[in-house]
Amino acid sequence: MPDIALVCMPLVAVERPSLALSLLKPLLVEADLTTRIVNAHLHYLDCIGPGDYRLLGMGGPQDLLAEWVFAEEAFGEGPAAPEAFAEALLAGNQRFAQQLGREGMLALLRRLRGSAGLFLDWMAEITMALEPRIVGCTSTFQQHVASLALLRRLKQRRPDLVTVMGGANLETVMGRATHKRFSWVDVVVSGEADDIVAPLFRDLLEHGAAIPAGKAPFGVLVPAHRRVGYPTVAGGDGLPRRSVASLQGLPAPDYGDYFEDLGRSLHRAWIEPGLPVELSRGCWWGERSHCTFCGLNGGTMTYRARSPEEAEALFHDLSARHAVRAFEVVDNILAMSYFDTLLARDSFIEAGYRLFFETKSNLREAHIAALARAGVVSIQPGIESLHSAVLRLMGKGVTAMANIRLLRLCGQYGIRAGWSVIAGFPGEQDAWHAETAAIIPRISHLQPGAIVRLRYDRFSPYFARADSFGLALRPMPAYAQVYPERGPALADHAYYFCNEGEPQGGRSILRTPQSDQPGLEGLRQAILAWQEAWQDPVPPRLMLTTDAEGGLIEDTRPGFAAAPYRIGPDAVALLRTAAEGATSRQLAAACGEAEFEALIAVLEARGLVILLDGYVLSLPLWHPAAPLVTEGPLPTGRFRPPPLPQGAPAA
Repeated sequence: MPDIALVCMPLVAVERPSLALSLLKPLLVEADLTTRIVNAHLHYLDCIGPGDYRLLGMGGPQDLLAEWVFAEEAFGEGPAAPEAFAEALLAGNQRFAQQLGREGMLALLRRLRGSAGLFLDWMAEITMALEPRIVGCTSTFQQHVASLALLRRLKQRRPDLVTVMGGANLETVMGRATHKRFSWVDVVVSGEADDIVAPLFRDLLEHGAAIPAGKAPFGVLVPAHRRVGYPTVAGGDGLPRRSVASLQGLPAPDYGDYFEDLGRSLHRAWIEPGLPVELSRGCWWGERSHCTFCGLNGGTMTYRARSPEEAEALFHDLSARHAVRAFEVVDNILAMSYFDTLLARDSFIEAGYRLFFETKSNLREAHIAALARAGVVSIQPGIESLHSAVLRLMGKGVTAMANIRLLRLCGQYGIRAGWSVIAGFPGEQDAWHAETAAIIPRISHLQPGAIVRLRYDRFSPYFARADSFGLALRPMPAYAQVYPERGPALADHAYYFCNEGEPQGGRSILRTPQSDQPGLEGLRQAILAWQEAWQDPVPPRLMLTTDAEGGLIEDTRPGFAAAPYRIGPDAVALLRTAAEGATSRQLAAACGEAEFEALIAVLEARGLVILLDGYVLSLPLWHPAAPLVTEGPLPTGRFRPPPLPQGAPAA
């Protein structure tokens, strides 16, 4: 029987194992501490069925739907009534409003809350059958209340059991609030535990939770802190957060327990796993300029990356062990050094992996070509606006021209780009949205994004310096519908905040008219039309095929659609020169002043170039452009249950 059980509670995607627990397990095993990961998220799928699991996942993290489901079991006090909670969900989440309506939403809430106790009893039996002496839960996004509920049940059954929590929801203030308020949680770890998890758990196995406060590792809270007071540090929010200095030498994650539990799942046939891989922590851009809305990384922005050799070995090891070739790299940002090392290695390219990365958006053609060669099929490039003034408010260090260039390059090389326009930044002007809307017809052949309201997250500059931005932040209203606390005590549990007098952020506004902001409404309508055009089997197209006499333009963009027409060699040369953006001076030097003025007028009128930020950027894709990947395993995995029969209940 294992000494330690590490539990991954819902709600997280069933198509991926817990990276956090899978990184800790080999460190414990190396220290001769027997450990088992319990994939409770897979068990929860079996408990409530694929229909309700899919509906539950439609809630945004700030909706706290999964948290509400387990709140009564965790706290022993009733959260908001289903009617009040449903009203708030339907007002803020258009997907629920359209798919379920009020009665469907109420039925879902009652089903989920009604089964929560049975599920927790089941998970308590599964966990206790292992006879562990320590049970730890990881908590990120909407795993917190379910984890608290399980640990409370376990502690009631086995008072001598040592209970531990860690993860993003336990960092600094949030970790102290959880530890102080919920006595059945013995130990809380704030931050990264790689370097102390083995000695900490060995001490807990030897002494139980009776560790003196002064002997607890930095960033670790133990029961003694409830008596003598909690530690503080200078800087940040004044509370400790642990971090490791380097990722070098850390073992590969152990996903064996996930695949064992997946093999027993009733719904295993509908799950195509994608494995999360961590190559770095922190953000090298955030070290220079912390994006104003970003709350990732807690208080530790310091960038640390594995060596290219370790990174490549990690992929090969996991692929060989689990027969999986789809990997989601979870790093906040791709290390630029990997373009000349990891991504350029023949042994890595020839392995045929299918990869996802988060990147910065000012990549050039050589970078995108390298990603495509290495098997990258999708990226999240951090495009949050197509207006340079808004990007300056964010501190993104990139221009609208660079963002559009990246979308064109992704279209050229067949890489899917996931992105959203974020609206509602302090200091934003509505006219900027109208200016963005005006350029969308020109780029409608490129991949569309979504549009969401700005959300204020803990640890972001907007949160840390709210007064300097003129903000009066309070927790998202859903927290008061889940947690029994009020006032500052409630705020200490919160990660998501909203500004007094503003609409709640983090939500899609694609189908929500913005009548008080005509510019934003115009942008919303433009993005909606853009997305709808891409729902057609053949989306809008702007393609240039060159030959000895110039080139042939195929253009099916709404507003620009025309029969195929030819352009001359001078126009082709100008488009080639402006492929990654060029100044008028550079183009005039290449084409001649008179020729440039005439050519640019014709190309601009036909929507073949866009003039932004002092640059001319050519817009057509060049034949042959690689098709966007639609078949094969997704790097993020896939959960594909069969569709429900018409009119069938979701459960």
